[in-house]
Amino acid sequence: MINCRVEKMFHRLALVLLVSASLIFLTICDARETCQDPTCPSVADDEVEWGLTLLPAPSNCNEFFICNRGIPIRMFCPATLVFNPAINVCDYQRNAKCRVTCEPKDDN
Repeated sequence: MINCRVEKMFHRLALVLLVSASLIFLTICDARETCQDPTCPSVADDEVEWGLTLLPAPSNCNEFFICNRGIPIRMFCPATLVFNPAINVCDYQRNAKCRVTCEPKDDN
């Protein structure tokens, strides 16, 4: 009789721990930051933008954005290169030292 009670308590405890671990995992997964496209500096309609503003993509080192009158336009480096924001060109990974800073947003 005592063994039966202990076994039931053990099963309940195991179930509580499993549910708790699942909730913690879901909370951690939902807390990951998703990427937003970078914000370009705004340019008034009557101003002329002389220089280009280039911004790295936070979710993919192979991508970058060119700002056109405050609107980011997604661009891609050739397959073996990544964007190097220090010199605003596509470069070798060893030079650019790019790191992804967030999770890509799910378009589904």
